[in-house]
Amino acid sequence: MAGMKVWIALFFILCALLSPLSPPSTPQAAAFEGDFACVTTDDCYFYPTADMKNGLFILPKTYYVFLLDETADAYRVEYLTDGANSQKLVGFCRKEKVSPVDYRPANPYLYKTFNLVYETEGENGDGFLTQITLSCTYYGDYPVGDATYCYVLRGEEFGYVKKPADFSYEKNTEFDERNPTITTPTQEENTPPYALYILLVLLVPVAAFFILKFAAKKPFEHPDER
Repeated sequence: MAGMKVWIALFFILCALLSPLSPPSTPQAAAFEGDFACVTTDDCYFYPTADMKNGLFILPKTYYVFLLDETADAYRVEYLTDGANSQKLVGFCRKEKVSPVDYRPANPYLYKTFNLVYETEGENGDGFLTQITLSCTYYGDYPVGDATYCYVLRGEEFGYVKKPADFSYEKNTEFDERNPTITTPTQEENTPPYALYILLVLLVPVAAFFILKFAAKKPFEHPDER
């Protein structure tokens, strides 16, 4: 009976020694914890419908969308706000293209305007050309073959214009500043220490031998002899 107790004790000791060596479980990803998600890919399309067909434009990378709801594969989002030169758009983007955050970004949306200059013939038909300058609010790129167009708000109308050759915008660095790059563990670091497993398994019989030997030398104590 004493031998059985010894083996049971050794079993629990071995379990306790091995448990810290088990790889940690991977936490389950939450739906979204905040109101915003950062665009972290170069091809995050903004779709007008939940079936995510016929994307209107590619959302500017490093900027954010406001989360309204979610489906299995997409977030329903808002982009930009109603203002003097902008209008809020409501649509969808794929979940894997954005990263939800638990903070309110200082500058979530890209507010960028540029001018387009058109030349038209004068009203009198006198052959003189008149230049017309129109201001456009940029929403995102729309590539077509080798050309790139912009989805813009011009006045009160949305549409596409050829992307100006000198057009650029400043990246939003807030997401990277709040989420510094984490070094991925190497394969060697992830490899379980099998040598330690083997050593512990070999030590158990040795420990059992000495414990049983000590237990055999200890005489049973009768209750009446105390």
